[in-house]
Amino acid sequence: MKIIWAEASKEITEKYDLVVDATGWRRSFLPKLENDFLMPTIEYVVKTKDLDEDTIYIRFGKVGYAWLFPIGDNYWHLGAGDAILNPISLVKKLLKEMSLKTKILCFCKSAIRLKPPMFSKPIRYGNVVGCGESIGTVFPVTGEGIIPSMKSALILSNILVNNRSLDYYEQTIVRKFRWLNQLFEIAYSLTGSGLKLVCTLVKNYKSIFKYAKRLGAASLVNVVKVLSKLF
Repeated sequence: MKIIWAEASKEITEKYDLVVDATGWRRSFLPKLENDFLMPTIEYVVKTKDLDEDTIYIRFGKVGYAWLFPIGDNYWHLGAGDAILNPISLVKKLLKEMSLKTKILCFCKSAIRLKPPMFSKPIRYGNVVGCGESIGTVFPVTGEGIIPSMKSALILSNILVNNRSLDYYEQTIVRKFRWLNQLFEIAYSLTGSGLKLVCTLVKNYKSIFKYAKRLGAASLVNVVKVLSKLF
């Protein structure tokens, strides 16, 4: 098996036996999704001497969060993504809370797919298979996707090494990431009416408690405090 990295162009689907669509939310080779659910994101490279480079700073929004990640020599990635709140307002809020002044060096914007694999089909289309964010391996409530996407790549690698079918790959991806389905339902309900959100929270209360604890809530009182931030 020979692996080649190639620019995203329609011609390569005719040139190679198998094409892996790892183009993120764009899905450059897989069919586009109807009623897609994307989280807009922004990111800056900034410079400041006022932060501890051994620390990662995060502030949660509604469906997403703002972040400050150190990249060395007083340079930082400052960004935010949220499906409901304006990402720029999240960044401003983070900077205000920290009373931080920075020098902006560059800026970019993109999007993150929050639909999990169950709702991002087809995962396989002809000789094209999706991997990572193109098929929705993202934590729907915050937009985190690095580790789940790496896991999807490992699954695909094992499928190919063991000479299993691409249909089996799609079935495996849907099964392995079905735990994202309830979290997606919660995230999507946040964009609707209050009644819809309440019904979804009651229906998925176990997933809600796991999510709240994941944000650092160690007691029932803290869980309630975390959940209150969703309204």
